[in-house]
Amino acid sequence: MTLKELAEKSSEVIKDFKDYGYSPKENNLFDYKMMLVIKDGDSEVETFMKNFAKDIVSFANGHGGIILIGFNEVKSTGEIEDTGLKQSDLDILKKLDLNLVSQKFKKILQTGVSIDIQPFQITTRKFYYLHIQKSSDTLVPINDFKDYKINKGDIYYRDSAKNEHANSSSSEFNRFLQIKANEKSKEFMEIWSNLLPEMVDINPREVLI
Repeated sequence: MTLKELAEKSSEVIKDFKDYGYSPKENNLFDYKMMLVIKDGDSEVETFMKNFAKDIVSFANGHGGIILIGFNEVKSTGEIEDTGLKQSDLDILKKLDLNLVSQKFKKILQTGVSIDIQPFQITTRKFYYLHIQKSSDTLVPINDFKDYKINKGDIYYRDSAKNEHANSSSSEFNRFLQIKANEKSKEFMEIWSNLLPEMVDINPREVLI
């Protein structure tokens, strides 16, 4: 999904939570993070990378994703709690420079990632959303980044509500390839479904495949 599509989706979810107290469980598109893990001496960018780098790569290698920060999913019940963020977390996210984050990802992947992070509020509680756009290419780390739990050559992607390691085994890699093949097939069908109405008045001999 594009950043625009993700923004529309998260707006719907936030509205549903405000109006009805409903939010989807963690899945291939959604994740929740109750708070940041903060280490003394780390910059805002380093704190962000340690908390989200692997998730961002995984979502980008999947369908894209939305992380709602300041929420907690109770695993035993699936209930979503809107706990809100502490001031220390809000201060870090407010000062975050996405240009510096992009530079970090270029060191990890030799390419950038498209993300957006914005604040929102429910009553007096404050939150952030993080949008990760789907990558057109498979993102593969070029070096080890142990602090981010990222290893050179490992392919991470989002599936079944968690981060998966595609090349951990032959079966996992085949599964990842099948997912990508299905995506390409879907994209192909969407292209043709958009073209067909325009082709009604076109002579079939003029259509070059």
